[in-house]
Amino acid sequence: MSLDVIRLYSKYFYISLKFPKIRLNEHNKNSGTLNITQCSANWVSGIKKNYSTSFSMTQFPNGVRQTLQRPSGDGYATDAQFALQVQNSNYQRRQAQAAEDSAYQQSRNANANQQRNYQLQQQNYQLQNINNYMRYGY
Repeated sequence: MSLDVIRLYSKYFYISLKFPKIRLNEHNKNSGTLNITQCSANWVSGIKKNYSTSFSMTQFPNGVRQTLQRPSGDGYATDAQFALQVQNSNYQRRQAQAAEDSAYQQSRNANANQQRNYQLQQQNYQLQNINNYMRYGY
């Protein structure tokens, strides 16, 4: 089954709304327009902005991506502070992931070195046995 996909984006997340093509009514098919239920982006400060509710199915046959900018109004400092906190949190998350990846790689390298050392010890032991056999006959 083919789907029409509409993605609604805000700065920190997106929502994918999927509408099966077979469920479009005759009005949608004839007009080439898909009308959806109202959806809004809500900022921490309480300010809101609505996403579009009408999309052209002929102009956007593979889906629509809509990004909203914060409207002017009270509470900008609160929203800016929240945006900074999100950026800091994302930065810290990336740093923690990088440290974890580095530790994992170091652990893998240490294990590989241990295996190489063990193999070298085994080869050395075998060479000593061969040397002893050649020298002493046992």
